Amino acid sequence: MGLTRFSRWDRYRVIAAALPYIADHAFRKPFRTNPQARSSTTELDHPEFQRVVHDVYCAMFLRGYRESTGYRVDRATGLAAVLFAVFMYVFDDEFERRRRRGEATEVTAIIDSPSVAVIWKALNIYLNATGRDGAITRYIKEDFLGGGFDAYRRDIADAEASGGLAAIMRVVAYDSGEVLHTAYQVIRLFNGHPYHERCAQEFRNLGLAGKFLDDMADYAEDIGSGNPNLLDGFAAEQPDDLARARAALAADEPVTMHWWRERCPVTYERYLRHTGRHYDLVVAPRLRLPLDIYLMLLHSRRFWTVSTVRKPYYEDRT
Repeated sequence: MGLTRFSRWDRYRVIAAALPYIADHAFRKPFRTNPQARSSTTELDHPEFQRVVHDVYCAMFLRGYRESTGYRVDRATGLAAVLFAVFMYVFDDEFERRRRRGEATEVTAIIDSPSVAVIWKALNIYLNATGRDGAITRYIKEDFLGGGFDAYRRDIADAEASGGLAAIMRVVAYDSGEVLHTAYQVIRLFNGHPYHERCAQEFRNLGLAGKFLDDMADYAEDIGSGNPNLLDGFAAEQPDDLARARAALAADEPVTMHWWRERCPVTYERYLRHTGRHYDLVVAPRLRLPLDIYLMLLHSRRFWTVSTVRKPYYEDRT
């Protein structure tokens, strides 16, 4: 299986690998049924927490972590990983809402906002209920957010102002690479394991490869909303390709993976080459599975006929 070609056999293989996770977490919900999980989330009705996709992908993360490190993983780790994933989605939504309205975007202001605070509280309650100390929440708040979020805010502004690839790459390194590295840290710290450099790098590259694929899927949405987009940054270095892509958007033409291959081959090949560098560094099969699922979707014609963008929670508020 490759990034540029996806055979029928590749599709069957990916579906067969993914179905057990979907069935297990859509119906049995193993991460959410133990007493600590129920007591910690009984009042958590946030719509993002209801999305089973978080459980499915976090289950793959746990299995991939095990494959990469050889360490046993406590099943209770699952909900900690899910709550972190939900926290990051809601944190990002709140950041975007505040940024577009010119409101305070410091870490404390975002975490204290009502929609984010309920997730943060549930995560803390669950970690206490499972006998974990504050190492995980300290890492998230101090090492991850405290260690890079201010620079990320500046990079976002720089990327929007200049559209330069270097600034966009700095944004992606943090909001995708470091987010997945922090997911690795949540799993590691929950289980008391020593730091495993190879696995940590696999998680980072999972985030980066996923972002490359995501920015191809969300190209039209990102350009329409003014968000930095990796593929657009690459296209900008080939002025003719950028002009073709923008003209296609203006004409409401679907800018699909096939479109890029046929109309902008230089940008397409260069973009996939960079994507592949990160993809190839994700070695654990179950850790690579989320990327394979996304590749399968990108190579499907049906994928491009429906919206691929998760509607931010803040857009639903009145």
